[in-house]
Amino acid sequence: MIQNQKYNISNQLLTNETLKLYITKFWNEVFKLLLEKGEVIHLMILCKVSLNVEEDSISYKTIGPLRRVEYKDMDLFINYLTERLGLIIESYNPQSVNEIVFTYITKKVKLILQIEYYYKI
Repeated sequence: MIQNQKYNISNQLLTNETLKLYITKFWNEVFKLLLEKGEVIHLMILCKVSLNVEEDSISYKTIGPLRRVEYKDMDLFINYLTERLGLIIESYNPQSVNEIVFTYITKKVKLILQIEYYYKI
């Protein structure tokens, strides 16, 4: 199932630190809870930002393509997206970012695999 987790950043400047803060927040609010419930072992995640292009117009800019990540990959995901942000920073006005959106797909696997992963059996 495709789901979205949106974080309103109220026209904050999108920096590596801001991006890291919201990735960590997403990890703790969504990924960690799914893992603790035994529902998921990895996610397919797409990160995008909402921009004010004109006064009444909103546009979305994808920071990076859809990625498969495991819970333990948070630092790798942060590094990947901050590098991507550095490459695309010139293509938008960083003063106009309204929200960060994580679109994700949960991948359910057999319970035994989840137990092995969680407890590193």
